[in-house]
Amino acid sequence: MNGVSAAQTYRSVDIQPPSQSGMEKQQQEPNSVQRPRALTAAYTANVLGGQASFQPIPTLAFRPKTYLTLSATANLIPGLVSAGASKTIRFDPLIRVSPTDTGGVTVGFTPRLEVELSGAVRAGLTNIFNTGLGVNGGLGGAQKFTFGAPQFSANLEPNGVFSAHADLNPTLGSEQTVSANIGAGFGVGAISVGANQSFSHSLGQQIKAGGPGVQFQLSSTGQPKISTNWDRTVSISNSYTFSPKANLNGQISAGQVDARASLGAGPSFTIEHNVIFNTDPARKAPPRHEFSARSGVSVDGSFGFRVSLLPSGSPLNISAEVGFNPGVSVSGGGRYTL
Repeated sequence: MNGVSAAQTYRSVDIQPPSQSGMEKQQQEPNSVQRPRALTAAYTANVLGGQASFQPIPTLAFRPKTYLTLSATANLIPGLVSAGASKTIRFDPLIRVSPTDTGGVTVGFTPRLEVELSGAVRAGLTNIFNTGLGVNGGLGGAQKFTFGAPQFSANLEPNGVFSAHADLNPTLGSEQTVSANIGAGFGVGAISVGANQSFSHSLGQQIKAGGPGVQFQLSSTGQPKISTNWDRTVSISNSYTFSPKANLNGQISAGQVDARASLGAGPSFTIEHNVIFNTDPARKAPPRHEFSARSGVSVDGSFGFRVSLLPSGSPLNISAEVGFNPGVSVSGGGRYTL
């Protein structure tokens, strides 16, 4: 991807008017020689001095997360109000399959590491009138830091050109999330099931520095080419995401050991602004602004085992959890570059 930004991977080719000689050549060629427009190509138009692009083919992203969580919970009002804080470390690689503006397809892989600090206050009633039914609600917030590098990608174009990239591209991201939820559950003995509805607002920032990279390219003629590059750019992006989500969860307890599983799904809508600065003194290029809007649907699950260090019913509980948190999302939208 030559290390500029995720948005640049989908940069469309500028449409240039054909010269007179080119027009004469096209008139002499039969219609069978002219290449038809690829079905996966983006629709582009020049608007207000910039270029607008809409990609009708969605992007598929898969994240096979593994995580480790250390948490502490205090019962402020036993059986009614509790507060907690946690620290989570995730290995969160991103696998993405997306169309290009020229009608090809790109498969990318980016290893990532996340560190998240979160806190929440919850209130609820359990076993109402000894029926096993319970209700709960809560407010929470989280601060997440993301580190990513390097990036690997492979691209195949309709004309038969195959290319593979490996770019350093160190990325530092920060995201703040505020969430609220309300739910109901039913429990009998050590087994409980429930449904939960949550709403969250997140605001994220990301800084990416273009680093050294290597590219392998194989053309339709069968002649391979290997080249290196150094992308002297820094990009800063800000995004706003709204994602109402519904969860179905279950839990099995055996003393101080819990096994948990959940399945969640919901739509999402994201607006993002990305500005790219060129740091090469030999090139006097102004900053480039990219605006994008995308929506989609995501599905994720969580499977984990938690061990509590203190017995159940203690006013303070300290626990450790390890698990697997895969997720799949399908999204699409448009972009405006100025």
